[in-house]
Amino acid sequence: MFVIVGIGYLMEIKTIFIDSMGFLKLILSTFMFTYFYASLYSFIAIKTKVSELMATFIHLFNLSIIFTSIALVPNKNLPPWIEQIARYNPLSHLSNILRESIIISDFDNGNTTFSFLLLGILILISFFCMTRYYKTINYD
Repeated sequence: MFVIVGIGYLMEIKTIFIDSMGFLKLILSTFMFTYFYASLYSFIAIKTKVSELMATFIHLFNLSIIFTSIALVPNKNLPPWIEQIARYNPLSHLSNILRESIIISDFDNGNTTFSFLLLGILILISFFCMTRYYKTINYD
């Protein structure tokens, strides 16, 4: 995060700011998304028991989640069909929070409360699935 802000200042972008609340949002949202992402991949690794299959899934999932989100392009510049997909993409919600936390801009970031709520729901679902599946693992 500090690298991004530093590069922004070097490029003389004046709309970058970090305050304590923005920093807290950055840390919390990044943790929430990372927990969900890691839980998903751990579940696939444990369920399949084949590292190649998990690696294949990771690459396919990473590409699709990045290119159908607003992480690279703000929402107003996306084609309508990708905009509909991006609305439900967890990475788009993380991007909303990150943009709102460090950039003052005129594009619509969306509702960060909804983004935090969605990431929280994904964490609860992934936690529930992982704990339920851990109980069924048979260690030989």
